[in-house]
Amino acid sequence: MTTFTEPTYSPGAVATITDAPPEHLRDWRRRDLLNLIGTAEENGRWKYSLRDVVAIWIGLRLSQHGRAMPLATAFNYGAGLAETVINRFLARKVGIPTTGKRYAVTLADGDTKDGKTYGITTLRVADLAELAGRDFDMLTVLDCERLAATIPPQIAGFLLVAAENEYEAMGLHRWTEGLDD
Repeated sequence: MTTFTEPTYSPGAVATITDAPPEHLRDWRRRDLLNLIGTAEENGRWKYSLRDVVAIWIGLRLSQHGRAMPLATAFNYGAGLAETVINRFLARKVGIPTTGKRYAVTLADGDTKDGKTYGITTLRVADLAELAGRDFDMLTVLDCERLAATIPPQIAGFLLVAAENEYEAMGLHRWTEGLDD
């Protein structure tokens, strides 16, 4: 397990870092909105990793606290995108080029029958031009680079410390030297 995936944060700590009250976390858990986020301990208490914290933040940002997108959908996107967003954030901070796909895209691309669309495709693309020539009825685009650029300072600090700890554990040089706080 890495610093990013180790479940070390309590619901109270997650609440402080993400500005999501602990009672909301409990409510979302009861409503099965966080089924891809967090780890249940043997005593029944929940712990969250740093990746989970970022997933919750992404979910809250995408949903605008439930006003722009259903919370369940937003938290599922958050869980799926957290690692990519963390990698892009760290790459931005140390000035290295990012690899991988910038956009997560969901297409409703199936046939419509009786007013219902059947067929959803989710994919990652580096450039939206890659969608040229595809037929779809609806498109959802999530920009992982934009999410990485807007990570709030309280989460950014935890990510930088975790990354430095990971590199030190591997015996690598201090890559954060010279970074502005």
